[in-house]
Amino acid sequence: MTNAQEKLDEAYTRLNQFILTTFQEIQRFIASRKEALLIQLEEIKEKNKQNIDLNNAIYQLEFTKESMLSSMSSNLLSTQKEQHRISITRDINELKSKRIEVLNLELLDLRCHMTKLQQEIANIQLTEVLPQYVNRTAPVIRTCKRGVGMCEVKAPRAITVDINRNELYIADSGNSRIEVLNLDGNYCREIGNADLEEPSGVFYANNHVYVTDVNLDAVFKLRRDGTCVERLKNPGSREGQLDSPTSLYVMNSRVYVCDTNNNRIQVLNTNLNPLSSFGEGHLILPTDIKIRSGQIYVLTRDDNKMHGFTMEGQHLWSLPLTGQERQISVAFFFELDSNGNLIIPDPSGQCLKVFSNDYRLKQVLGRDTLYRPIGIVLAGDEQIITSCDSETNCIQVY
Repeated sequence: MTNAQEKLDEAYTRLNQFILTTFQEIQRFIASRKEALLIQLEEIKEKNKQNIDLNNAIYQLEFTKESMLSSMSSNLLSTQKEQHRISITRDINELKSKRIEVLNLELLDLRCHMTKLQQEIANIQLTEVLPQYVNRTAPVIRTCKRGVGMCEVKAPRAITVDINRNELYIADSGNSRIEVLNLDGNYCREIGNADLEEPSGVFYANNHVYVTDVNLDAVFKLRRDGTCVERLKNPGSREGQLDSPTSLYVMNSRVYVCDTNNNRIQVLNTNLNPLSSFGEGHLILPTDIKIRSGQIYVLTRDDNKMHGFTMEGQHLWSLPLTGQERQISVAFFFELDSNGNLIIPDPSGQCLKVFSNDYRLKQVLGRDTLYRPIGIVLAGDEQIITSCDSETNCIQVY
C-alpha cells in the first residue's frame, strides 16, 4: 500500500510537471505568436499607410494633370489669340505701308508736275533777260554718230574750237583720239591716236592742241597735224605729278590743269614743266577751268560747286550749283560768254542751263533735244557747241 501510494504520488508529480512544462511551452508559443502577429500587424499598418500615401499621390497627380491640361488649353488659346492679333496687326501695317507708297508716288508725281510748271514759268519769265539765247531751243547742226570711223565718236568729252580755221577739236575718249571737224559738222582729220588712251580735256591755243589723258595721268602738247612735241606723264600725288587730269586751259604762256583726284589745279609752262599748284583745301574733284577778266573759275564735280580764284591762286568764293533754283545734280564742263553768263551742260536734266552773271538760272536750252550733254564750247557769241554722251554720241550746235 505504501508503495502504491508512492507510485501514485510520483505519477501525480510527473503529471503536474508535464502540465507545467506544457503550459509554459504554450505560453511561450502564444507569446512568440503574439509577437509575430504584432509584427505582421505593424507591416499591414505600414502597407496601409503606404497605400494611403500612394492614393494621395495618385490623387495629387490626377489633380495636377487636370490643372496642367486646363493651363495648357488656356495658354494654347492665348497663343492662338496672340498669333491672330499679330497677323491682323501685320496686315494692317502692310495696308498702311502700301497706302503710304501710293501717297508718296502721288506726291512725287505732283512734285514733278509742279517742277515742270515752275520750269516752264521760269522759262517764260526769263527769256527776256538773256535775249541772245531766246531762240536757241533746238540745234541748227547735229553731227556724228556712235562708231569708230569718220564723223563717228564714242563717249565724247571736252571740245575746243579754232575760230580762225573754223575747226572743232573733240576729245573722243572712247576711240582714244582727238577728232577734228569743221564748224559745219564735216570731218577734217583725227590726231593723237599713237599717244592717247582716254583723252578727257582738249584746248586749242597758238597753233597747238593741249590734251589731258585721264587714264595715262598725262598732259600732251600736239601740233595741228597730231605730232607730239611735249608731254608730262608723271602719275602720283606729289608736286608736279598728276592723278586723272580732266580739263585744262591755256593763257599767257601758262597751262592750267585740273588735277582731279589730287583736288588741285596744276600750273605748267607751255613746255609742260610744272611751276606751281593751288586749290588744295577748297577743291573736291575739279573737272573744268576757265579764265575771264583776270579771274580763274573752277568747277568741282563732287560737291557740284563753282569756285573763284585770283590769277595767283588765292581762293575768293564758292557757289553751289544745286538746290531748288539751280537744279544741277552733276556737271563736268562749263562755259562763260562775253557777258559773264555761265552755261553748264546738265547731263541728268538733259539740257543746257544758262546762269546770269549773278549766278541765277535764266534760261534752259536744248530740252527734249539733248541726251546727257557733257562738253561745251562757244564759237564766239554766235554758236554754242556741246558734246553728248551715251546713246546719242553726237555733237550739236545751237
